[in-house]
Amino acid sequence: MATRKRPRRRTQFPPGGGELSPPLVRLWRLNYYAGRLLTPEDLTREQQYHLDSRRRLNQLLHGVGVLGGLELAVTGGGGQQVQVRPGVALDCLGREIVAVDVLEAPIPAGKVLYASVHYLERLVDGVPRPGEHGTVGDTQASRIEEDAELVLELEDPLAAHPRHRGSCGACGLDHALPIGRLRFSGGRWRVDRTYRPPRIGHPRATASRG
Repeated sequence: MATRKRPRRRTQFPPGGGELSPPLVRLWRLNYYAGRLLTPEDLTREQQYHLDSRRRLNQLLHGVGVLGGLELAVTGGGGQQVQVRPGVALDCLGREIVAVDVLEAPIPAGKVLYASVHYLERLVDGVPRPGEHGTVGDTQASRIEEDAELVLELEDPLAAHPRHRGSCGACGLDHALPIGRLRFSGGRWRVDRTYRPPRIGHPRATASRG
């Protein structure tokens, strides 16, 4: 008696699924062994592996938003200056935006502006690099400092991002994170308390004063 082969079932994913946002990329790290020559590029790649791994986890687990601090206030005569208190947030690349000091910026002319924080890196602590034949070469930065900058924008950088119960997913693009909205009314700038920037964790993380 001939046996019948069962038809091979095709893999079917449940409806409503799709690719993750941002898309996944394959990571790789260095393999160390005795006698291997390490170059500055190798050590930079090692740092980048740990940065990429942690930032991908931030994107997929936490999303985008304020973790704490970064309260917004309008100061100065006539409300012409905006200040942001120290705090921490995650952007769409999974980077930690850490404002250690108070951020300040003058408010330009307009009616509605979005106050945003942006991740910033700068090369610091220059040291002389050894040159040829025992000479001293040019100066190179010995450290990379991570910081935050305050930017005022006409459009909400997260306007096209889907939100769910106050949280916001990461798009994987490099742009600033809005922490508040400013409106010009009654002859001065004020913090718009109806605007709710995305938050991660405690709901007080995005409290604003104006």
